[in-house]
This record gives sequence, structure tokens and C-alpha cells, in this order.
Amino acid sequence: MGEEVLWYHDIPAPVDNDGNVVPLATKSLVNENGEELEVSSIEYRPTVGLWFVTFMRQMYSTPLSRCAIPDSWERLLRDLDDMTDGERAYWNLEVEDLACDVARRVRALRRAERDGD
Repeated sequence: MGEEVLWYHDIPAPVDNDGNVVPLATKSLVNENGEELEVSSIEYRPTVGLWFVTFMRQMYSTPLSRCAIPDSWERLLRDLDDMTDGERAYWNLEVEDLACDVARRVRALRRAERDGD
């Protein structure tokens, strides 16, 4: 990831574990266990300097940096374009690792379409 983006008066932008800025009106995120869950709230806690997300039907908050915006065909294509343009730090990974990651994401998206999301 690059330089930290400030969101408002020295508060960092809310970002997921991939470094994507997460809109506060986000309806769902993927948690650290890979489950897509409905978001109840996203809030900044100045005492610890972190963004937290609370999911519906959960009694605790999770650091936003442990979550991710759900994948999509558009995100996958953008990431592939970035890989070929050298825009991201993908070049630190082995080709086999990149292929495995792309294949995993394609299978997950295909399964989600087949299962009706």
C-alpha cells in the first residue's frame, strides 16, 4: 500500500485489508473467515486510531482492516489489469501464487453466481 489517505481532520480513510476505501454506507463486507456479512455500522475509534465494523447479529466489533469489500468480476479484472501494468506490489509474488489467487477468486465468483449470491 502507498501513502495513507486522510479522510477528515487527521482521521485516516476507512480502508479494508486490501487497502480499498470503504464507503460508510457499505451494506456487506467479507470478514476474516471469508463470510460475507451484513454491516450494522462502521465507526472510527479515536482512542485506538482504528476503524471498526459491527455486523448484524454480532455483539462485538471487528477492525475494518481485517475485512474486505466483496469481490466482483470488475474488481478481478481491475486487479488483473494492475498486475499486467505493474501498478501494484503483485510482482513480489511468484507467478504460481498469482495464478492460484486468480483461480480461487474466479471459482468463488462463479459459485456465487450459480448459487444466486
